[in-house]
Amino acid sequence: MKNEKSIKEETLDEITEDEISIEITHEISNDFVWRGQSFSGDYISRRDNLPYKSFSKAYTYVPVARVSHKNGFFFELEANIALKGRSDRDSDQRIQSYPGGNAIDINRWTSQFLENPVDKSNFYDPANSVYSEKCDPSSPNDSFLNPCAINPTQIKTYAERNGMARTDGLFTTFAYEMETKRFGTFTVGSW
Repeated sequence: MKNEKSIKEETLDEITEDEISIEITHEISNDFVWRGQSFSGDYISRRDNLPYKSFSKAYTYVPVARVSHKNGFFFELEANIALKGRSDRDSDQRIQSYPGGNAIDINRWTSQFLENPVDKSNFYDPANSVYSEKCDPSSPNDSFLNPCAINPTQIKTYAERNGMARTDGLFTTFAYEMETKRFGTFTVGSW
């Protein structure tokens, strides 16, 4: 009786191993390219103000897990994780009042910077870091047209939202793979 039970267990294990396979691969590539378009390479070139190159150095870690059934169906998870330039940085090198904002030309506002255009009074006291309440509230909130819209305590360079961490992705595939002797392998499914 014990021999029959262990034989049945071994047979079940063999069937399970033969029907389903799990494959895990790891790759490091120099770019994340999808359908012929460079995603990471072009993105990092824009971020770092570099010319586009045919061979990029936007290194990407690509782990893939695939569960296949012997009848041709498979499920796959693929990730693309940027290994270089993940943090945000200032790529436009402009003085701004907020990240991604219009450039502020300090030289243009030097004569007006401490003066309210409405009544020519000082609208900003640098010693106390306070605004005058005499700024015209109906003036446009644009640093080019209205110096009152500039908060001098916030003027500096800002890191734009351009870190490569935003290019990370996870893709899933559920498909059927069919091998033919005459035409090769065909795959249909959802990606």
